[in-house]
Amino acid sequence: MRVSRGNLRISFPQMTSLSSKSAVNRGIASYAAAVVLFIAASAKFQQSLHDSLPAVMLIFAAVEFLLAVWLSSGWKSKWSSRIALFLFSVFAIVVLIEIHQRTPSCGCFGAITVQPTRTFFLDLTAIIGLVLQQNWTADPHRFQKVGVTAAIGVLGVCSFVVAQPPRKLPETAKSAASTNATVPPDAIASAVSSTEWVADIGLISRSKTVHILFNLTDPLNRDLQVRGVNVPCGCTSVPHPPSVIRRMATTAVEVVVNLPDRSQNFETTAVLTTDAVNLPPLTLHVRARTQ
Repeated sequence: MRVSRGNLRISFPQMTSLSSKSAVNRGIASYAAAVVLFIAASAKFQQSLHDSLPAVMLIFAAVEFLLAVWLSSGWKSKWSSRIALFLFSVFAIVVLIEIHQRTPSCGCFGAITVQPTRTFFLDLTAIIGLVLQQNWTADPHRFQKVGVTAAIGVLGVCSFVVAQPPRKLPETAKSAASTNATVPPDAIASAVSSTEWVADIGLISRSKTVHILFNLTDPLNRDLQVRGVNVPCGCTSVPHPPSVIRRMATTAVEVVVNLPDRSQNFETTAVLTTDAVNLPPLTLHVRARTQ
């Protein structure tokens, strides 16, 4: 405040409003990160109501929730934003590995299917915002140092991930993928339960290759992530295994079977394992009588 004699003039500095506005601007990235963390934690907790999640996932969701509350409170914002910056950096590295391994969904948002590429750009946006939010006025050159170090680190991680060999498909999937997907089915399976389907071909010639269509429906009220496909022998294959079985929809799965060269009662199965811990595997039965 400044007071002058004569004509009384009182002036007040405007630093209070400017500093408060600057504080609000500096906190935008923290608030945005808190929203993302809260959504991710809530989605995991919601999934735990239907499926038995590992204890590690529940602990991780709790950490996300507590950090979201801390970021929103504004208490010791300098440390909370730096911890969030570290956490989102770890997220980005993990998601980058999942992109390289062709994982259909990262699982960051529970049962909600999100492509890892989208999650990576979300993490990258959060990292950039949190870096720009830091107070670099104490050392004007610190921002440049941190930026160069971060760029070198990102390039190093990217180089390491790209250098790793991509996940290989099983041999049965490779051979099946080369088959013609437009071949009309020889039979269409029927559902006998929420997790079992049966195709009874009946009497059929020996040494024949048959194509069976299974129309799978989601037994749970959420998208199911397919984690693996198991077949008992090389005579059975799933040319195009689904990565996701959508809720409120039908997913077509083709099973190709090479029948034996002798007369017998023949039966084979293809088993699809999912991310639902309490749900039995999806079992696809094929039965026939060769002659």
